[in-house]
Amino acid sequence: MQDRNRLTGAGVTAELDFGLTLAVLLRGQEAAERAQLILEYEPEPSFHKSTPTLVGPERMTQMRAGRTWMDGQTRKAALAAAKHLGI
Repeated sequence: MQDRNRLTGAGVTAELDFGLTLAVLLRGQEAAERAQLILEYEPEPSFHKSTPTLVGPERMTQMRAGRTWMDGQTRKAALAAAKHLGI
């Protein structure tokens, strides 16, 4: 819900919707669509660009190229957690 310069949200999927709305306001539609695709989140209504099938191979190639740093950080975190757990 938006009231003047305040945004609020509640519930599991509502928080995803809230985050996407915030992404649109702070970074624009493209950033929100990118986040939605990473999450593969298909709300009603949606941007209709949330799955690899909907965006097509060219867009997926662009997405993967743009995620190199993030994927590397995720891998580092997973390896650190595994080391900490002794696995």
